[in-house]
Amino acid sequence: MLGGILDRVMEYYGLASRTQRRSLEAPLSWRGSADGTTFAGRAGGIESRRLMSIDVEANLKIPSLTIKTAGEPDKRINNSSLRLIKRVTLDAIPKAGDTMRLSTRVGKPFEATVSRVDWDEGKNLFVVACSYARRSITADEHAVLLTDPDWRVNQLP
Repeated sequence: MLGGILDRVMEYYGLASRTQRRSLEAPLSWRGSADGTTFAGRAGGIESRRLMSIDVEANLKIPSLTIKTAGEPDKRINNSSLRLIKRVTLDAIPKAGDTMRLSTRVGKPFEATVSRVDWDEGKNLFVVACSYARRSITADEHAVLLTDPDWRVNQLP
């Protein structure tokens, strides 16, 4: 009875049950200590990535937008040479093609697609280049991003 409930709870949270873990186990290429208590799971597996979080710098590219006003010509805002930078804490270093969730202080969280990840020696952290996941951005979302104190605007040459 209890085993079935526990398996359902573990399945809900995306955790492997004891029998699944045994079938997934592979020889460990590295253990944190002689008895192996500080490192659980396969090297490079999900378990090893959840041990601690990491600070990275998100370098966000946002789409250009057109603001339409009645009685006036359309106003085009070109964001091709604009990047927004923010330091964020992630559970693991994302790979190219992954989606990460970013936020502002005021607006709701949004998705960004990772295009590349580089190590910056000067900053001593990973820089995650990403782009706004949706094809377009609203004028309100654009204004919130540009005025948010957590995000720094970087104008490319």
